[in-house]
Amino acid sequence: NLAMSKDTDFGIIHDENVQFTTKQEVEQIKDEGKKNLINDMLKKNRNIAFVNKMPSNMNGFMKASNGFIYLDVNMPTSQMIAKTLAHEIGHKVKLTNGKAFKKMATLVKSSEIQKALKDANIELLTQDEIDAYTKEYKEQGASDSQIQELLEEERVSKYIKKVITNEKTLKKVFNLSPEI
Repeated sequence: NLAMSKDTDFGIIHDENVQFTTKQEVEQIKDEGKKNLINDMLKKNRNIAFVNKMPSNMNGFMKASNGFIYLDVNMPTSQMIAKTLAHEIGHKVKLTNGKAFKKMATLVKSSEIQKALKDANIELLTQDEIDAYTKEYKEQGASDSQIQELLEEERVSKYIKKVITNEKTLKKVFNLSPEI
């Protein structure tokens, strides 16, 4: 009855404060395109759920403890794939393929990628985002070193989003590191 992927891993425990969207609520969405996109995402992607309320005004997050991606059902349709899902997939890469994630992290730090980002006026994390993430992670009890690791994960996830949603950057990454 919940707006959750058709295929999910068995035994996943969700936080009690997650307010899942129901399938009935999805069917009541007036925007047919959005409704179809949500149903398609739930059918084709593993371990995704739509929720009615997100913490800290986020559009989505990936919970490392269960590998589930939670997306805000109320976000604009244009953000569902182009911004939020692509970013959360970056977090999932770390969880499911740590080696590829480390390569991507190394690539993000490379001088060629840093120059390309600067030339394109792309800042992976703004100071406001760093402050918001730091505050959130501190509230969750993370140490300073854990916060730095988590910020690095956010940077790489944001970069992965940029790569998979832009054909030009996707080709550049493939040329620099085809094994990724």
